[in-house]
Amino acid sequence: VRGQLVARYSGPRGGAVDLGDSYIALPESRLDFSGALNRQLNLNLVSHDLSDFLPAANFGAAKPETSLPLTLQGGSARLQAEVVGNLSDPRISGHLGVNRFAVEGRSFDNFGLDLNASPSQAEIQNGTLTRGPLRAAFNASVGLAKWSPAPTSRLAANVTLRGATVPDLLSLAGESDIPASGDVTSDIHIDGTYGNPLGSAVLQVVNGSAYDQPFNRIYAQVNLADRLIALAPLQITTDAGDL
Repeated sequence: VRGQLVARYSGPRGGAVDLGDSYIALPESRLDFSGALNRQLNLNLVSHDLSDFLPAANFGAAKPETSLPLTLQGGSARLQAEVVGNLSDPRISGHLGVNRFAVEGRSFDNFGLDLNASPSQAEIQNGTLTRGPLRAAFNASVGLAKWSPAPTSRLAANVTLRGATVPDLLSLAGESDIPASGDVTSDIHIDGTYGNPLGSAVLQVVNGSAYDQPFNRIYAQVNLADRLIALAPLQITTDAGDL
C-alpha cells in the first residue's frame, strides 16, 4: 500500500480540514480524494483487480474466504462519488460502473447505477446490467431512519428483464449449482413499505428445464398484498400437457 495525504487545517475559527490531491494506491486499485472534511469530499476509485480488497472483506471473519464472488475479467470497476455536508449527516451521490466481470464464474458485460443516499433515504437510479442479449433495467428507493430502514419506511422498486437466462439469475443470486435452464423475461413493480411490500410481477420462462425435467413454458403472475403472495395465474406447458 502506498499513498499521499495533503491536508491543511485552517484553525479553530474556520475549523476546516482542506484536502489537496490525495490518494491511496493498492497493486491494481487506486482511490483519489480531495475537498474539505465536513463540507464536500470528492472520491474517485478505480480497480482492475478486486482481490486487492479481499483482506478488508475477510477482516474479522472466522473463516476467511480465498476469493471474492465477483471478479474482473480484464475489465475495471469505477466509483465516482461526492459527499456533501457534515460527516455525521452526509449527502452522498455517485455513479458505479463495472465492465467485463464475472459473478460466481458467469461472465457479464456491463453493470452500472447512480446512487443517492442520506440518513433518511437511499435511492438507485438508471441501473443497468448486460450480458450478450441480456438487458436488465432497475431502480429502487427506500426510506431510512439514521441509515436503517424501519417497518413503516416507504419502499419502491422496478425491474425489467429481457434476454436473460435462468443460469444468469441463479449466478447473481449465488445459487449457480441448481440444474435449471431457460430464457427469461420479467417485469417487477414493488411499492408499499419495508415491513409490508406491495406490488406485482410477471415472469415467463421458455424452452427450459429443471432437474432434468424439460418444459416449454412457465408463466406466472405474482401479486403481493398485505404480506400475502398470490400466483394468479401459474401456467406450466410441457410436451405431455398443461398445468
